[in-house]
Amino acid sequence: IVIQDITSISLNPSIIDIKMGKTCYPKSFVTIDEPADSSSILHAFVVKALEEEITQFPLLKELGFSIQDLYVTSSPEEKETSLFLGRQFLSTLTNKNIHVGFSRFFCPPNSGLNKIVIRFVILQLKFFKSMLSDLLKDNPCSFFNSSIIIVYDSFSHSVEVKLFDFRFVRIGVADEDECGLLFGIENMITQLEAQVL
Repeated sequence: IVIQDITSISLNPSIIDIKMGKTCYPKSFVTIDEPADSSSILHAFVVKALEEEITQFPLLKELGFSIQDLYVTSSPEEKETSLFLGRQFLSTLTNKNIHVGFSRFFCPPNSGLNKIVIRFVILQLKFFKSMLSDLLKDNPCSFFNSSIIIVYDSFSHSVEVKLFDFRFVRIGVADEDECGLLFGIENMITQLEAQVL
Protein backbone atom coordinates (compact mmCIF):
# COMPACT_ATOMS: atom_id res chain seq x y z
CA ILE A 1 0.00 0.00 0.00
CA VAL A 2 1.33 3.43 -0.97
CA ILE A 3 -0.14 6.52 0.68
CA GLN A 4 0.56 9.80 -1.05
CA ASP A 5 -0.85 13.31 -0.87
CA ILE A 6 -1.19 14.11 -4.55
CA THR A 7 -2.71 17.52 -3.73
CA SER A 8 0.66 18.62 -2.32
CA ILE A 9 1.62 19.93 -5.78
CA SER A 10 -0.73 22.87 -5.31
CA LEU A 11 -2.20 25.31 -2.81
CA ASN A 12 -5.33 25.44 -4.98
CA PRO A 13 -5.86 21.93 -6.35
CA SER A 14 -8.62 21.03 -8.76
CA ILE A 15 -9.42 17.31 -8.51
CA ILE A 16 -11.35 14.82 -10.61
CA ASP A 17 -11.89 11.17 -9.66
CA ILE A 18 -12.76 8.85 -12.57
CA LYS A 19 -13.86 5.23 -12.21
CA MET A 20 -12.33 3.14 -15.01
CA GLY A 21 -13.44 0.04 -16.93
CA LYS A 22 -16.71 -1.44 -18.16
CA THR A 23 -17.59 -2.94 -14.79
CA CYS A 24 -16.28 -2.77 -11.22
CA TYR A 25 -16.31 -6.52 -10.55
CA PRO A 26 -15.63 -9.63 -12.65
CA LYS A 27 -18.64 -11.82 -13.41
CA SER A 28 -16.80 -14.78 -11.86
CA PHE A 29 -17.36 -13.15 -8.46
CA VAL A 30 -21.08 -13.86 -8.72
CA THR A 31 -21.14 -17.26 -10.42
CA ILE A 32 -21.04 -19.16 -7.13
CA ASP A 33 -24.41 -20.91 -6.75
CA GLU A 34 -24.13 -21.63 -3.04
CA PRO A 35 -21.11 -19.80 -1.68
CA ALA A 36 -19.23 -21.28 1.27
CA ASP A 37 -19.22 -19.42 4.58
CA SER A 38 -16.01 -17.51 3.82
CA SER A 39 -17.21 -16.30 0.42
CA SER A 40 -20.90 -15.69 1.13
CA ILE A 41 -20.30 -12.18 2.46
CA LEU A 42 -18.18 -11.25 -0.57
CA HIS A 43 -20.75 -12.83 -2.89
CA ALA A 44 -23.61 -10.82 -1.35
CA PHE A 45 -21.53 -7.63 -1.45
CA VAL A 46 -20.64 -8.04 -5.13
CA VAL A 47 -24.22 -8.88 -6.15
CA LYS A 48 -25.46 -5.70 -4.42
CA ALA A 49 -22.57 -3.64 -5.85
CA LEU A 50 -23.29 -4.81 -9.39
CA GLU A 51 -26.94 -3.79 -8.98
CA GLU A 52 -25.93 -0.33 -7.71
CA GLU A 53 -23.27 0.07 -10.38
CA ILE A 54 -25.89 0.78 -13.04
CA THR A 55 -27.15 3.87 -11.20
CA GLN A 56 -23.84 5.00 -9.67
CA PHE A 57 -21.69 4.64 -12.80
CA PRO A 58 -24.06 4.65 -15.78
CA LEU A 59 -21.36 5.35 -18.36
CA LEU A 60 -19.03 2.47 -17.50
CA LYS A 61 -20.44 -0.02 -20.01
CA GLU A 62 -20.74 2.56 -22.77
CA LEU A 63 -17.53 4.60 -22.37
CA GLY A 64 -15.37 2.54 -20.05
CA PHE A 65 -15.18 5.38 -17.53
CA SER A 66 -17.45 7.43 -15.30
CA ILE A 67 -16.69 10.67 -13.45
CA GLN A 68 -17.22 10.07 -9.71
CA ASP A 69 -16.31 13.40 -8.14
CA LEU A 70 -15.16 16.75 -9.44
CA TYR A 71 -13.87 19.78 -7.56
CA VAL A 72 -12.60 22.90 -9.29
CA THR A 73 -10.81 25.60 -7.32
CA SER A 74 -9.92 29.15 -8.27
CA SER A 75 -7.21 31.50 -7.08
CA PRO A 76 -6.76 32.14 -3.32
CA GLU A 77 -8.37 35.57 -3.79
CA GLU A 78 -11.50 34.01 -5.30
CA LYS A 79 -12.26 31.11 -2.99
CA GLU A 80 -15.98 31.79 -3.21
CA THR A 81 -15.87 30.80 -6.87
CA SER A 82 -14.53 27.34 -6.13
CA LEU A 83 -16.89 24.71 -7.46
CA PHE A 84 -17.79 21.23 -6.22
CA LEU A 85 -19.85 19.28 -8.72
CA GLY A 86 -21.60 16.53 -6.83
CA ARG A 87 -23.31 13.31 -7.80
CA GLN A 88 -26.52 15.09 -8.81
CA PHE A 89 -24.75 17.00 -11.60
CA LEU A 90 -22.50 14.09 -12.55
CA SER A 91 -25.51 11.75 -12.86
CA THR A 92 -26.83 13.96 -15.70
CA LEU A 93 -23.77 13.26 -17.85
CA THR A 94 -24.25 10.93 -20.83
CA ASN A 95 -22.03 9.78 -23.67
CA LYS A 96 -23.36 12.77 -25.63
CA ASN A 97 -22.53 15.44 -23.01
CA ILE A 98 -19.64 13.93 -21.03
CA HIS A 99 -17.51 16.71 -22.54
CA VAL A 100 -19.43 19.14 -20.31
CA GLY A 101 -17.97 17.45 -17.21
CA PHE A 102 -14.44 17.73 -18.59
CA SER A 103 -15.03 21.33 -19.67
CA ARG A 104 -16.15 22.26 -16.16
CA PHE A 105 -13.05 20.61 -14.70
CA PHE A 106 -10.47 22.07 -17.07
CA CYS A 107 -12.07 25.53 -17.11
CA PRO A 108 -11.84 27.03 -13.58
CA PRO A 109 -14.12 29.92 -12.58
CA ASN A 110 -13.09 33.19 -14.23
CA SER A 111 -10.54 31.36 -16.44
CA GLY A 112 -10.38 29.94 -19.94
CA LEU A 113 -10.00 26.32 -20.97
CA ASN A 114 -6.66 25.06 -19.64
CA LYS A 115 -5.27 23.42 -22.78
CA ILE A 116 -1.76 23.09 -21.33
CA VAL A 117 -3.06 20.85 -18.55
CA ILE A 118 -5.29 18.86 -20.94
CA ARG A 119 -2.38 18.13 -23.28
CA PHE A 120 -0.27 16.90 -20.37
CA VAL A 121 -3.11 14.65 -19.17
CA ILE A 122 -3.47 13.20 -22.70
CA LEU A 123 0.26 12.38 -22.74
CA GLN A 124 -0.05 10.60 -19.38
CA LEU A 125 -3.08 8.62 -20.53
CA LYS A 126 -1.21 7.53 -23.66
CA PHE A 127 1.65 6.42 -21.43
CA PHE A 128 -0.76 4.37 -19.27
CA LYS A 129 -2.25 2.80 -22.40
CA SER A 130 1.17 1.87 -23.78
CA MET A 131 2.41 0.55 -20.43
CA LEU A 132 -0.69 -1.59 -19.85
CA SER A 133 -0.67 -2.92 -23.43
CA ASP A 134 2.94 -4.03 -23.02
CA LEU A 135 2.23 -5.53 -19.60
CA LEU A 136 -0.74 -7.56 -20.83
CA LYS A 137 1.22 -9.09 -23.72
CA ASP A 138 3.39 -11.13 -21.36
CA ASN A 139 1.30 -11.10 -18.18
CA PRO A 140 -2.36 -11.76 -18.91
CA CYS A 141 -4.60 -10.20 -16.28
CA SER A 142 -7.80 -8.17 -16.00
CA PHE A 143 -8.13 -4.98 -13.95
CA PHE A 144 -11.45 -4.15 -12.28
CA ASN A 145 -12.54 -1.19 -10.16
CA SER A 146 -9.45 0.93 -10.89
CA SER A 147 -9.55 4.72 -10.94
CA ILE A 148 -7.73 7.67 -12.40
CA ILE A 149 -7.29 10.84 -10.37
CA ILE A 150 -6.18 14.09 -11.99
CA VAL A 151 -5.01 16.99 -9.85
CA TYR A 152 -3.84 20.30 -11.26
CA ASP A 153 -3.22 23.93 -10.38
CA SER A 154 -4.41 26.20 -13.19
CA PHE A 155 -2.07 28.98 -12.08
CA SER A 156 1.22 27.09 -11.74
CA HIS A 157 0.23 24.44 -14.35
CA SER A 158 1.48 21.69 -12.04
CA VAL A 159 -0.31 18.41 -12.81
CA GLU A 160 -0.53 14.90 -11.35
CA VAL A 161 -2.26 11.99 -13.09
CA LYS A 162 -2.49 8.72 -11.14
CA LEU A 163 -3.87 5.32 -12.13
CA PHE A 164 -4.57 3.44 -8.91
CA ASP A 165 -6.72 1.05 -6.91
CA PHE A 166 -5.96 -2.50 -8.02
CA ARG A 167 -8.12 -4.38 -5.49
CA PHE A 168 -9.67 -6.65 -8.08
CA VAL A 169 -7.12 -8.02 -10.53
CA ARG A 170 -7.74 -11.39 -12.15
CA ILE A 171 -4.33 -12.93 -12.80
CA GLY A 172 -3.89 -15.26 -15.77
CA VAL A 173 -7.00 -14.04 -17.63
CA ALA A 174 -6.77 -11.06 -19.99
CA ASP A 175 -10.43 -10.25 -20.64
CA GLU A 176 -10.42 -6.70 -21.94
CA ASP A 177 -13.97 -7.15 -23.27
CA GLU A 178 -15.19 -7.64 -19.70
CA CYS A 179 -12.97 -5.29 -17.70
CA GLY A 180 -12.52 -2.54 -20.33
CA LEU A 181 -9.69 -0.59 -18.68
CA LEU A 182 -7.87 0.07 -21.97
CA PHE A 183 -11.22 0.79 -23.63
CA GLY A 184 -11.92 3.47 -21.01
CA ILE A 185 -8.47 5.05 -21.35
CA GLU A 186 -8.84 5.19 -25.15
CA ASN A 187 -12.25 6.89 -24.83
CA MET A 188 -10.89 9.40 -22.30
CA ILE A 189 -8.08 10.29 -24.72
CA THR A 190 -10.65 10.79 -27.51
CA GLN A 191 -12.82 13.03 -25.30
CA LEU A 192 -9.88 15.16 -24.15
CA GLU A 193 -8.35 15.48 -27.61
CA ALA A 194 -11.69 16.92 -28.76
CA GLN A 195 -11.34 19.59 -26.03
CA VAL A 196 -8.09 20.96 -27.47
CA LEU A 197 -8.91 20.88 -31.19
